[in-house]
Amino acid sequence: MGMKKWLTNTFTPMREESSEKEEIIYLDEIAEKIKEKYPKLESKERNFLSFYYNLKELQIRLQNYDDLNSKNKDKKTVASLVLKQKWINKVDSVLKGNQKLVDAFFVIGSIKEINKLDLNENLKNILREKIPKYYKWIETSEKEYRKNYLLNKQKIKEVEKEIENDL
Repeated sequence: MGMKKWLTNTFTPMREESSEKEEIIYLDEIAEKIKEKYPKLESKERNFLSFYYNLKELQIRLQNYDDLNSKNKDKKTVASLVLKQKWINKVDSVLKGNQKLVDAFFVIGSIKEINKLDLNENLKNILREKIPKYYKWIETSEKEYRKNYLLNKQKIKEVEKEIENDL
């Protein structure tokens, strides 16, 4: 017997004049009986929620990459700053430890702009080394996030089908 049919046969609808406390007790009773009858359903729901929240987080992260390629200059600037900060925090501890380098890193958009900065040659050389690494990280991290996004979408569809089959 499917879950929908079982629920209909097992539980009578609540009276409209039921108190809030009665409703809570009634719904708890339904939840307990569902857990007893369909123990796998709870873990599938958790899997679904886990994939769903991962998908939402990935959408937020991918928005920065989309904005980086935007024609809107403000969006592009904000996305660039967000991604640069993320790179400094997660990837490059050398920049993180030198405030002059960090400030310069946030200002420049390309290797050509490094020569215009008022920095000594040693710091400029460090930036010349870091900028290509940053752009490579942008490219690889975006690919990885997009791949994970598609994987999560696929997993959500699979879990949805499993839950529907249990109902």
